[in-house]
Amino acid sequence: MKKLFILFFVASCFITCKNTSDEPILLRINLKKGEKFDIKYTLKSEDKKTPFTIESKSKVWVDEVYGNIFKCRVNVLSLKMKSKTSDGEINYNSSKKTEEMSLNELSFHEKFKDNINKDYLFEVNAKGGVSTTFTDENGKYAYSDDIPVDLEGFFLDFPDKSVKPGETWDGNGKSINGNDYLKITYTLEEITKNKVIISFVSVYNKLYAESEAIEKGKYIIDKEKGRLIEVSLETIQDLSKKGDVENKIKLTQTMEVTD
Repeated sequence: MKKLFILFFVASCFITCKNTSDEPILLRINLKKGEKFDIKYTLKSEDKKTPFTIESKSKVWVDEVYGNIFKCRVNVLSLKMKSKTSDGEINYNSSKKTEEMSLNELSFHEKFKDNINKDYLFEVNAKGGVSTTFTDENGKYAYSDDIPVDLEGFFLDFPDKSVKPGETWDGNGKSINGNDYLKITYTLEEITKNKVIISFVSVYNKLYAESEAIEKGKYIIDKEKGRLIEVSLETIQDLSKKGDVENKIKLTQTMEVTD
């Protein structure tokens, strides 16, 4: 899982004033100390050779607020995975006793056992910048890829100024040696009485990334609370090599956030 933690904070966009559907709005994170959220995350792969489904449940707390910086922690409460491989089926459940797990399940368990039911600390700023590393209460580092909740994949870069329906803005892309390999474009689609809907498209350049991929998704945000209601995205990853048979994989991801 490449992107991990922060789908939640997109979740926490706060609309600073009441707007009609045509008026511009300023999106900013405005979390409060003591807030907590439950997150349900699902990742599905439709790869014909090794299809899989991963489900996790997590909780996030806001521990401290320092101006525009929010100090938070996350705990992955449970993790499940179903997959079919050449070695057989995997039906992993983190709550299952290790003596009841198959060898394949144990292998998966070894990767994540130390990161389940454990608090990890991180920071997020008002414009959506989230730390890419997490620390436990002893100061030990863990990268987002090590924590089995793909929130980074839903992370929204907030625009510098107010936006209105139909307007677009560029997110923070990524580059290697000055060459862009990830570009993100957001569009404010709609403002209803209770919700704000934002879509996005991410393009991975095959020359500089591991593979070519196009990712499309949608955020649904509670307008009054400024918190994420739901995120959904679909990724088409092209693993084909020159001269080989076409090899494309479809991934779908969803996240729901509740109080």
